[in-house]
Amino acid sequence: MADDTFTLTLDKPVAGGRSLARLDGRIVLVSGGIPGERVRAVMERTGKGVAFARVVEVEDASPDRITPASDPQCGGQVFAHVAYARQLELKRAIVEDALGRIGRLRDLPPITATGSPRQHWRLRARLHVQGTHVGFFREGTHALCDAGPSGQLVPGLLELAEATLTHLRPDLARSVEAIVVSQTVRGDQQAVHLELSRPLPRHGEVWVSGPPAACTGVSAGLVSSRHPSVLAGFPWVKESLAALGVPTAGEAGLMRHAAAFFQGNRALLPELVTAVTGAVPVDTPVVDLYAGVGLFGLAAATLGASSVTCVEGDAVSAEDLVTNALPYGDRVRAVRGDVETFAREETQLLGDACVIVDPPRTGLSPVVSRALAAAHPRRVVYVSCDPATLARDLQGLVASGLAIDSLRVFDLFPLTAHVETVVTLTACPS
Repeated sequence: MADDTFTLTLDKPVAGGRSLARLDGRIVLVSGGIPGERVRAVMERTGKGVAFARVVEVEDASPDRITPASDPQCGGQVFAHVAYARQLELKRAIVEDALGRIGRLRDLPPITATGSPRQHWRLRARLHVQGTHVGFFREGTHALCDAGPSGQLVPGLLELAEATLTHLRPDLARSVEAIVVSQTVRGDQQAVHLELSRPLPRHGEVWVSGPPAACTGVSAGLVSSRHPSVLAGFPWVKESLAALGVPTAGEAGLMRHAAAFFQGNRALLPELVTAVTGAVPVDTPVVDLYAGVGLFGLAAATLGASSVTCVEGDAVSAEDLVTNALPYGDRVRAVRGDVETFAREETQLLGDACVIVDPPRTGLSPVVSRALAAAHPRRVVYVSCDPATLARDLQGLVASGLAIDSLRVFDLFPLTAHVETVVTLTACPS
């Protein structure tokens, strides 16, 4: 073993899929290990007060160590070497640690975890393009790797991305930086969006042999584009609310553009929707902030909520939200605009409501946090994709007089370090 390696005993899991260890009193965050193992590691980089290393040899292996089925560096499979039941324990521990260490929260309810199939769960993906190749980036690099062996994508999505690229006019294909492919939970529709490095040509045919037949439509635009151009067909899919866990939905559905954000785990989406809508009290107005195309708010309306307000700032998703809200008439108000402006102007509405928040990884902005604290909602249902910002935001909400009722982890991205958490909070009696 090379002289630049060192022996460590791994302590506990931390966000990002690494394990915490100590070397000469210094914190080292180590990839490729499992808490409890003794390993040989090599240093990757150092920073203020912390170093980063990776395992090169396991000296005392955990009984939960397994051989990855594919390259764990391709497609974000940092837990591929860990038995699945232990993966769920690690993710639960990461959330628990963040709530205690960052949020200073104590006496919390137990955290439950809901697992996922590890194959063919992903119904939406952003695939990178280099030349004629489509795939994921290897962890921490811009080197392309084959997305197929990971088994994440539902059948047909990778093939659709590859076919779309080969059907494009060559000069246009060379401007494609990424391809977003999206399919419905039922698998009956799929659509494509192309992210371009330069604007579309104003004239001329974009296809060599016509668009791929296996999709509803294709759109394209610069990464920053707020209004993608349609290249073929209708680049939207209609997601059945019944398939999303809303049994009374009938034929109701959500239209969503291929470029619009949508939760990507086909197997867990119904349980996630049920968990969120099940936390909405009967006869309480609902405010759905960061609503996307309306997944949670419109599911609540379908289940009988008499007053629902959905707010979304992303132009593509907000356009779909407005369309999806139309069948509900006056019961649903769709607000196309940033959440901060709404929160400042509608404090009274927030105070009377059950507020659903599903913010980006950065969590609630200071403006929204202050508005919720001032409004003192009856209930908050927080859907989080980042344990650190969740802990920070919960600390503020609890300080404002809300109590945490339940904590639930959903493994929406199995084998990855991603952790999705649903937390319910209720106003304490005055």
